[in-house]
Order: sequence, then structure tokens, then C-alpha cells
Amino acid sequence: MEKNENTFTEKVESILDELFADDEETPETVEEGAPVGYYPLRFLKATVLSIDWEITDEVMGRFIDQVERLKEAHQEDKTILPLLQMLGSTGQHIRIFKENAHPTALKVLKSLYLTLEKAMSTDTTGEVEKSRLLFREIRKFKALKAQIVEGNLALANRIKPAPPQAAAASHPDSQ
Repeated sequence: MEKNENTFTEKVESILDELFADDEETPETVEEGAPVGYYPLRFLKATVLSIDWEITDEVMGRFIDQVERLKEAHQEDKTILPLLQMLGSTGQHIRIFKENAHPTALKVLKSLYLTLEKAMSTDTTGEVEKSRLLFREIRKFKALKAQIVEGNLALANRIKPAPPQAAAASHPDSQ
């Protein structure tokens, strides 16, 4: 029986040596710009998730920078570029107004990002589907834009100063 134990122990030690042996070859490091395993939206996705937690100048600046870089890389793509432009505009609105941004701006931003992610996965999305996704996002973006303009007009009318004639009539000393 001792011989069986020795054989078993030797086999276990041999397997452990193979598993934990120091390889003489060191694996190559993957550069950030390398195509192997590169996911072009990984930084943008992380930033979008950060925006969900807290809207700061730093996060929004990073977001705008990433969108601009992607716009340069996809200048010729008639589906990706408009999505990036709308994403950038929505991000600018959120950056300027922060917590006072339109209530649906963050929802539109997330929706635009998710559609961008789908559109960039060309292996699963055909051109017709990409166009359909783009037009759906254009409708949402236009609706948000109209709501922002409508809200700004209402705000401007509410804080509009009184006309000069009405102001003079209300002050009897001015006559």
C-alpha cells in the first residue's frame, strides 16, 4: 500500500509542478490602442455610469472629450456620427445645468449611449436596424430639445421685467 501512496503523491506533485511552474516566457502586455480585446466604448461606458452617480465638471468634461474622440474616429459613419452628436449635445446640456438639467436629459443620454453600443456591434445589427434605432433616438432627442426650449420660454416669460410704461404708471413720484 505504501507503494500506491508514493505513486499517488508523485503524480499529485507532478501535476502541481506543471500547474505552478514558472514559465520562462512572459506574456506580452497589451497596449491601450491595440486591437486585441479593445472595446472602443469602454471608457465612455464607465463615464456614463459615473454620471449616473454624480454629475461633476470633471466627469462631464471627460464625457465630452470621449465623445469628441469617437466623433473624429467615426466621421464617415452615417449612423454612429449622428448618435455621437446627439450624445455630445445632451452631455453639454447636463454639463451646463448639472442637477437643474431637464429631468429627462439623463434618460435620453443613457438611451443614446445604449443605442450607440448596439449600433457599434456590427456583427449583431444590420444597416436597416441601425437606421431604425437612429431614427428612434432622433425622435427622443428632438422631443427633449423641444421640451427644453418650451421650458426656457416659460421661464423667460415668468421672469420678464415689467414694460417701462407699466413701471412708470405704478410710481406716482415719477410724474
